[in-house]
Amino acid sequence: MWKRLFWGISVVFVFASVAGGQTIWWETGMTKLRADNGGPEGDPVPQNADLCQEEKCVKGGVRIAAAQNEFEPFQIFVAAPEKADLRGVDVTISDLVRENEKERDRISSRLPGPIMIYREAYLQITKPTTGEAQPGAWPDALIPKVDEYFGEKRSIPGEGKTAFPFDVPRGRKQGIWVDVYVPPDAPPGLYTGTATVTVGEKKTAAIPIHLTVHPFRLPSTASLRNAYAVGITELGKGHDWDDPRSNRNGFISDDRTSELICLYTKALLLHRLTNESTIWPPPRWDKERREIKWKFPEGRTTCPEKYPEFMNGINSLPGGKLKGARLTSIRLRDGYGFNDPDRYNPEKLNADYYREYVRYFSEHDWLGRLFDYTRDEPKFTFQRATRQRECWNVEEVKDRPDTDWDKIKRRAEFLHKNAPGLKLLVTTDRQAAETCFDRLFQVKGVEKYIDIWTVSIKRMDGKPDSDTYNRNFRTVYDRSFIGPGKELWWYHACGSHGCGDGSERGWPTVMVDLPAVSTRIFEWLTYLYKTSGELYYETVFQYPYSYKVAKGTGGKESKTPDRNPFEQVYYFGGHGDGVLFYPGRPDYIGGTKHIPIESIRLKLIREGMEDYEYLKLAEEKKGRGWIELEVLPLLKEEERVPLNVYHWTRRPERLLEARAKLAEALK
Repeated sequence: MWKRLFWGISVVFVFASVAGGQTIWWETGMTKLRADNGGPEGDPVPQNADLCQEEKCVKGGVRIAAAQNEFEPFQIFVAAPEKADLRGVDVTISDLVRENEKERDRISSRLPGPIMIYREAYLQITKPTTGEAQPGAWPDALIPKVDEYFGEKRSIPGEGKTAFPFDVPRGRKQGIWVDVYVPPDAPPGLYTGTATVTVGEKKTAAIPIHLTVHPFRLPSTASLRNAYAVGITELGKGHDWDDPRSNRNGFISDDRTSELICLYTKALLLHRLTNESTIWPPPRWDKERREIKWKFPEGRTTCPEKYPEFMNGINSLPGGKLKGARLTSIRLRDGYGFNDPDRYNPEKLNADYYREYVRYFSEHDWLGRLFDYTRDEPKFTFQRATRQRECWNVEEVKDRPDTDWDKIKRRAEFLHKNAPGLKLLVTTDRQAAETCFDRLFQVKGVEKYIDIWTVSIKRMDGKPDSDTYNRNFRTVYDRSFIGPGKELWWYHACGSHGCGDGSERGWPTVMVDLPAVSTRIFEWLTYLYKTSGELYYETVFQYPYSYKVAKGTGGKESKTPDRNPFEQVYYFGGHGDGVLFYPGRPDYIGGTKHIPIESIRLKLIREGMEDYEYLKLAEEKKGRGWIELEVLPLLKEEERVPLNVYHWTRRPERLLEARAKLAEALK
């Protein structure tokens, strides 16, 4: 059933054509279509597609809906015939206008602005991430017609010309992604306009657009706490590897780093996400004055905001969008890396430094959002054959070493004593923590060492064959671990697709070659499981390199670096693991200034975050019980199977139906 429903709302695909040879239609943002029009590595035009011609679409054109202060996407597809290329294809969009007897309101189409037009760039995938995926040219990177950071025209890497107008090779299709942002003061009602497709300057299709603006508003700052990392070194290597200001290790000046952090923080905020890596450079201790130097790079840059502006919501997001959006979390930066032994040695740590850190953040009313990322996935293994649990890799070290758990305990004791109010985040679960603190230290009250429990989705609720994690452990945290001052977050990682062997299926994921609903469903599940935050380990991990996967290699990672992620984003067994952006370097995409290039997957996460706002608003108005009874059942994969983190609908229209039901309740 999965593969029949995989690629979009339609169940059956056929090839269709209209006069002139090209085929033009539109889809919601919930459809991914490979570039080829057919064959084992392509997708034909959906049978129920709303085909569009010079004056109209057979089913009436685009119909979308959004709240005030919300984004809503749709896609336009242009398919070339089998025997001829299409030359000079362009897409323009008119203002969206609301008319009645008393007023005339409009959402401007001037680029850049509330309406953004992107051309979808494709990744050629030969070895799919899992058995649920398929090979082919998959869309992901979104190249803006005019970027919203500097207003420059951009290009598809390797084409040598601007992204619009473009050519469509014979037998292939091209996707165009359109984002519509509804300003917070837009009066509710029906707004209409037209998307026009031209081929060689000849009008080929007029696609009516109908946007319904709901009479309620979404907040600019996400209600769901989250922490998405933007690697500092990765940014430098991805954007400025060949820049004279960069050395061969990819390190660039603090001014340049600060500029890139600013741009990527804005990009994430536009998608209702938080860049947890905004404190740069790490504040230094003034030994003479015995205080922290809260000093920022002072050089002139194209993006001057630093973390105080982002914490307070005093920042200028492009086009005035999401005014007042703030970071929901921020990671303590003290100059130590995860693998620095001094980080876990109380004798090497300066207690006054951390006291001053907490005082400064408390003084600015930011302390509740500051966290220490104490340790990532501390070692814990379960031997299936012997049912033995281990707190370190016994195959490498027979005698008891200084384990990850020792490091957590030492740093936690030090920070809780010297930095009261600072929350400690560890990516682990209660099974691992209880076992190892009991075995290593004979400590039963493990909850006092961890403030933000950040649990893998697979260890929150495991499948029946997952050994010690084969049931829903969500309520255990409420009973024993999540008291006053504690939080429960979760995350997904390569385990969702198998970390290389492609064995896993059914879990939410952000991989390029898996369907759109697999990404957007995650925030619905976050609401279902009552977790208060999400973490994602990296958004630019692939910037320094990308491992190629060639046919016949069995999917093994070649140690041949390729510094162009536009060609490959494979790592940890998945296409797109740890990367939600592409490096918008002028030598890749044209223009004169560096920008973040967003992905379709990032847009889908934004859509999920906005769905979460609908859920929270509906909960305030109708109660959680109504949502659990009337809305969440629409997301079931099968009627008799309970909705959970690995059983949810693969049908995009069911998710959109659930969202529409929430919107109706909020009117």
